[in-house]
Amino acid sequence: MPYLIVQFKGGREQRVELSKSPMVLGRRASCDLQVIDEKVSRKHCQLCEHEGQWYLEDLDSKNHTWMGLERVSEVILATGDEFRIGSTRVTFLTGKIPPEAPDGASSDDTLPETPHDASPEGPGTTGK
Repeated sequence: MPYLIVQFKGGREQRVELSKSPMVLGRRASCDLQVIDEKVSRKHCQLCEHEGQWYLEDLDSKNHTWMGLERVSEVILATGDEFRIGSTRVTFLTGKIPPEAPDGASSDDTLPETPHDASPEGPGTTGK
């Protein structure tokens, strides 16, 4: 099942399963995914599924929807595609939703220790 990883300004992250179509993103409480961001319109964009393909469509938002440096009005999404609405980054993925990192932890915090981090004194020390 497709899902989104939503990275809000300030670092908070949320994972959202795309369980309906269309799914509207925006500031308004009635949106399917409410995004509290002053640069996001009340109804900013929507994700729609048609014949197995997911589409991202901007809903004539004031600050537009962006993929990289390109402003988009409608685009077919592929797994791994990232788009931005206001200061919020959204990644479209397919498959099973992985568990969320604990509060305050970034995804890098869950990586296994590497040999240079394995010193008894902690990361970045040489043990001398």
